[in-house]
Amino acid sequence: MEHLSEEVLAQPHDPDKSNQTEVAYRLAWARTYLKKFGLLENSTRGVWSLTPRAKEVDKLNPQEVVRAVRAADKKDAEAKGRGAAAPQDAPQDASPEQEWKEKLHAILTQTLSPAAFEKSTVCLPDGYI
Repeated sequence: MEHLSEEVLAQPHDPDKSNQTEVAYRLAWARTYLKKFGLLENSTRGVWSLTPRAKEVDKLNPQEVVRAVRAADKKDAEAKGRGAAAPQDAPQDASPEQEWKEKLHAILTQTLSPAAFEKSTVCLPDGYI
């Protein structure tokens, strides 16, 4: 990351939905795929380490990782009776707080009409605005 400019590191991923940078978004997906592929593990939130399998890998083909993970996701979804795996909107390591904020933001900006938003704020108890 030291070879990336400040401008690239600060580039927002989707400013309408979150305050996450594009680099952070892509790194989160990379960690998710590498975890599903068996090369990374996270013992606690935000703590990542290589698995013993990863320490034995000399070269890694990114397309092979993507194909294997998607095939495994599809197989898991079929085993659960859902058909194809549902696309994920957020990486697995997104915090619960970030997830509810993104859901709320989407509801407030894309689903809720202005009149319904106005009505919901009028009904809030004192001290919440």
